[in-house]
Amino acid sequence: MDVQGKRRCWRCVEIGLWIGACVCLATLPMLSLMPAQNLHRIGAGQPIDHFVAYAGTGLVMMLALRRPSLATRIAAGLLLVGGGLELAQNFAPSRGPRLVDFLGSASGALTGVLAGVLLCRALTAAHDLHRDWT
Repeated sequence: MDVQGKRRCWRCVEIGLWIGACVCLATLPMLSLMPAQNLHRIGAGQPIDHFVAYAGTGLVMMLALRRPSLATRIAAGLLLVGGGLELAQNFAPSRGPRLVDFLGSASGALTGVLAGVLLCRALTAAHDLHRDWT
């Protein structure tokens, strides 16, 4: 594959990550405010569900932005979203805020963002190493 083909391929990956980040951010409020009887959980308990959702969102957002310098802002934003959505559950039918759910969301967001930072750094190092060899 020539250089132009590789660039096009990576551009498609970038677009896919941006779309994934937007879908994750749009899905969090829908799932958080949906009536409890309509939810299908992964079966590991509510805090684990929250952890998985926010870890995935944090990871996808970090990979979409590819700027580890934004990690603090992304993590803070996800913590605010998680806390705000927990509080908004006061107004959702058959839902209510729980501290344990927020802690699952917060730990998932921090884990996902950290994993994204480490993966971004590893990919950058691998790219630099490859460039030095060619």
